[in-house]
Amino acid sequence: MWNNNNPVVKSSYKFVLRPGCKCPPPTTSRLRFPRNGTRVPPAAEFKQKQNVKFKIERLANDNRVPSILLAIFIEIARRFLNGQSARTSLESDIFNILSGLSPEVIDVLRFTINVVNAVPSSQRDRILSPYVTAGTALTVDNVANLLVQEFLQRAGLNLLGMKMP
Repeated sequence: MWNNNNPVVKSSYKFVLRPGCKCPPPTTSRLRFPRNGTRVPPAAEFKQKQNVKFKIERLANDNRVPSILLAIFIEIARRFLNGQSARTSLESDIFNILSGLSPEVIDVLRFTINVVNAVPSSQRDRILSPYVTAGTALTVDNVANLLVQEFLQRAGLNLLGMKMP
């Protein structure tokens, strides 16, 4: 049921804007992340989740094919946060996007990189593709070839009837 006083209405599965509503774009002014904190604060209305170490251990044990896209994202973010210059046009385009992020989002990105750096390499190599390293040139062709390798690994496991998580 539409409420004339509220531009956002909760339908059975998502929030939608009332037809004809000219609302301002959503802002992140209410989100406050710690500037130099060690973790993202939990939301008050949700129960505390399992610790990160347990989640990463479970993810590493259940993962059969390391992720190329996640490895690329982590490596690009690491290079960006370390102040390295872009090596390829693809990296330059991604750096331009990252440089437009708010300081709060940059803090979350920094936190994520710190968590990944703290993961033991035996687990990290099962989650992130070991083919993406600090020396990997991230060109469009190279990324495409790496993605094809991952898809072939996943297809091979499916073909052999091995259950993917």
